[in-house]
Amino acid sequence: MIRSTPAILMMFIGLSAGAVLANDLPAAPLQHTVRFGQLDLTRPAAAEQLYRKLVATSKQVCEPVNGAQARQKYEYRACVSEALANAVAEINQPLLTSLYDTKGKRSIEALKVATK
Repeated sequence: MIRSTPAILMMFIGLSAGAVLANDLPAAPLQHTVRFGQLDLTRPAAAEQLYRKLVATSKQVCEPVNGAQARQKYEYRACVSEALANAVAEINQPLLTSLYDTKGKRSIEALKVATK
């Protein structure tokens, strides 16, 4: 079983979301801890479970920049995409990376459609 420290999704919106007005930014970096130390990431089902959790958490952590204006929707999508990619890269497990490579683009495209 692969044991790992918790992955932390941390987005520095002020640095990556230049199009968002400064007064729309949260006071602190957006962050959320995802614990997965009990998952055996050599098993496809466990990697799938963690991937779903990372997608949901990426959406949650980026929610403060999600708004009605097109620019805000763009920033939200970019935030979710970056959070998910960073988390998968930080965890650096083959099955999880493979899931991201096959599902990640579809997840992000579906999110783009849903926020239009």
